[in-house]
Amino acid sequence: AVSAYDEVTHCYERTGPRNLWFVLVATPERVREILDQLEARTGSRFLEHRTTARFKLNAVFDPEGGGPTR
Repeated sequence: AVSAYDEVTHCYERTGPRNLWFVLVATPERVREILDQLEARTGSRFLEHRTTARFKLNAVFDPEGGGPTR
């Protein structure tokens, strides 16, 4: 149900009582709309944790397989 939304960029199942973690990239209004829909559909309550800091990682791959390029 969660991964059906285009706004979901990551979705992970984990062990423990809070076992589904996912990332929504949307306006606050759209995030609330999606969470409300998911709660109605699944009967589960979802906790919302908003982003406080963003990080951009730069992954560099060597297509020839020769190891690190830096």
